[in-house]
Amino acid sequence: MKSSVVVSGAAALALVLSSAQAAEGPYVSLQGGASFLSDADNVGGGISIESSFETGFGLAAAVGYGIRNSAIRVEAEVSYRRNDFDKLTITNDGGDGSFNDLSFVADGNISALGVMANVFYDFRLGHRVKPYVGGGLGMARLSIDNAAILGGTVVDDDDTVFAYQVGGGVGFEVTPATTIFLDYRYFATADPSFSDVLGGAFESEYASHNVSVGLRYNF
Repeated sequence: MKSSVVVSGAAALALVLSSAQAAEGPYVSLQGGASFLSDADNVGGGISIESSFETGFGLAAAVGYGIRNSAIRVEAEVSYRRNDFDKLTITNDGGDGSFNDLSFVADGNISALGVMANVFYDFRLGHRVKPYVGGGLGMARLSIDNAAILGGTVVDDDDTVFAYQVGGGVGFEVTPATTIFLDYRYFATADPSFSDVLGGAFESEYASHNVSVGLRYNF
């Protein structure tokens, strides 16, 4: 009876240790999925316009390191997200309100190229399924590419601003070195500033919800 308990305990300990070792040391990861960009308020010159977006896509690649004898991973990540414009709606026309709530179908897109430093915590449950949480800080280059209404471009500009993200997910260890994962990130930035084609400056917003699948490989 005692010997079976000892054997079982040793097996469980070996499984936990093997899981810990798989998460330690250097790794690389790739992921891709859908990006859901929140509506943005654009304010400048006494006029407010709300932009809405279609569902877009996001890609990310990272190089990281699992700190030994801990459940913490640190990594450097490069990401790219893009969403097409759906419509622009005037919320404050700067006058008597005659044009408020007037909407225009919009063309063009907005993209975010991010460089982030991330920290994640892996919950080591002693089996192949590994939940995690974390976040990061960095910078993002936001680019509006040929935003147009009625066939005419109104904005084509970019800005580089502070960015942050928080999120989590669940990883599944396929082999001791390979993990596939389902990931959620809330990615947002400080308010960017853009100029329209006439030179008028305005402030905007950027915040997105992102769901992706990925692959992580430990060396």
